[in-house]
Amino acid sequence: MKPGEPDRVAVKILQEALIQAGFDIPHGATGFFGPETAAAVRAVERKHKLDLDEGVAGHQVITTLDALLTGRKPIATIRGADLQVLLQQANSLGGFIHRPYLEKAATLLDDFGLGLDVVDRRVPNFDFPPATADPSNLSDVTEIFRRAEKRIPGSPDRLRVILCRFGNTAGASFHPFGSTAGGVFPLADGSRVQDFVLIDVGRRRTDDCVLIHELIHATGLVTHDTDSDSVFSVTSSRSVLKPEHAERLNKAFFARIRH
Repeated sequence: MKPGEPDRVAVKILQEALIQAGFDIPHGATGFFGPETAAAVRAVERKHKLDLDEGVAGHQVITTLDALLTGRKPIATIRGADLQVLLQQANSLGGFIHRPYLEKAATLLDDFGLGLDVVDRRVPNFDFPPATADPSNLSDVTEIFRRAEKRIPGSPDRLRVILCRFGNTAGASFHPFGSTAGGVFPLADGSRVQDFVLIDVGRRRTDDCVLIHELIHATGLVTHDTDSDSVFSVTSSRSVLKPEHAERLNKAFFARIRH
């Protein structure tokens, strides 16, 4: 519904829902969709971080109001977007072809109208003298990031994914296939950078969910999922991208809305 909506009964129901949910309409539920109702709709959009739609009460606003008034979890609203990825590679002495990780991520994202927009800058690769990186060693992580950044400066709307060979992981409880750093965690010198991902080219995880798993980490989510089939779990049976994780990806800083 939008300003001037002729169905006054429907408008009145919308207005009553807005008022009940705590959004002010000074003249009450009159059945007239004017500036006051449009302002209340925009307030819903701002408060719940919905797409701004010039005061039009669309699917996102209606489902959000329904969730607020019934206590149900709102249905994930996901607009088609491409996740912006910058792909780089350290001189890691070979390794497996990473394509299966990209293909699996693309397949899972496609179910939600999402895609991957990959800028492939693996060639030329950049020097990393130790040849292998320990993702549990903050000094290693910092150095490989600095060298990747020196080769190609990052941008706030694109997630950096660095392919390298993992070596010793003495500080980890298991040998990881991928790792996400940056974000809320400072580098070894105390500086903070946006999230970036390291992928081990020395070994391939057979479920091919490593990249999509790390993409979810890069949205700021730390605690793994307890559902064994979720790609954000650490189980051997993970295969499903949940709507809530797709929604996080859709709203993340590296998602670009398709026009």
